Amino acid sequence: MRTSGSILLIVTLCTSAYALDCTIFKQEWMKLRYTILTGVHSSTIIGPTSNICPVTGTSCCDVSMEHEMYSVGQRQLIKQTNSWLQVAWKMSNDSAVLESIFQADLKQAKGRLHQFFSRIYGYNYKLHKNFFFGFFTDLEQYMAGQQGQLGVLIKNFFSQLRDSIVSLIEKSGQVNSSPPFSSISPNTGSFGNSLPGVGGTDEASESRRIRCLSEKIAQLHPFDDVDVRLHARMLEAYPPARMLVNVLSVTSKLLHYLVDQVVAQSQCILGITRYRFCAICEAQSLNNVCPESCSQLLAGCLHVDGPDETQLAYIWPQLIGMLLRTLFFT
Repeated sequence: MRTSGSILLIVTLCTSAYALDCTIFKQEWMKLRYTILTGVHSSTIIGPTSNICPVTGTSCCDVSMEHEMYSVGQRQLIKQTNSWLQVAWKMSNDSAVLESIFQADLKQAKGRLHQFFSRIYGYNYKLHKNFFFGFFTDLEQYMAGQQGQLGVLIKNFFSQLRDSIVSLIEKSGQVNSSPPFSSISPNTGSFGNSLPGVGGTDEASESRRIRCLSEKIAQLHPFDDVDVRLHARMLEAYPPARMLVNVLSVTSKLLHYLVDQVVAQSQCILGITRYRFCAICEAQSLNNVCPESCSQLLAGCLHVDGPDETQLAYIWPQLIGMLLRTLFFT
């Protein structure tokens, strides 16, 4: 009898101690819940109905507490992702501001070059200024990421411009050296039809001749090295500018996508709930989440089907590194 009484006393003391431990941790949870979920009742919380905090053996948490923990986890996740949205908004705003600055710079450069060519080449240039404006349309598309190879684009523009000027000069010389209309026989017909073999072949030959003249003239630096200086300046300025604008814009969109994906997944909410609060159900104190736990949680939330190279954990550091190099032009 004395032995049985001792065992009963020990069991009673252990049970009381365990109940006391649960009481302490329940009080800790109630304080936290009151701080975060003031005015929110368990009946209004939407989430999994069971197995939120799986515990081996007896749990200090009832179903209502687990639902509340899930709701707190959801709110903290939303709060964290909202901070991402603030970063995304700033990136988007910076991208738009920088793009407007660069577009204004393009407009100013177009105006200066238009005045230069108008003064040097006069009426013949004005007749073909749409070709010049088309070049700046190409530059705008380049800045928007719709075209590449800026160096080739600039060289082609000045090459075509030189060809056009040579062609205009040649045509002007032919008109001045032509006989008067009265000296042309009525039976001769048009100039093109009066010569044998005039057609596509002669047009190709004339095009080659103009091109040959243009290449010879290029050696004389007809643009007074404006083309060389502009080529160097644009390659120095516009590729980093385009990269910065596009990286900020794409990163902003990526952050918006990540927020939508994380908040919508119940597994992410369950993950943060279990990492942060479910220790109470096992009568353990709430410790800060270690960095490794955060990485594991995000890796699960943001995992997509495919190789490691497509996962955010692999892509994100590279993206941030590229952004930093762009910002500091390294």
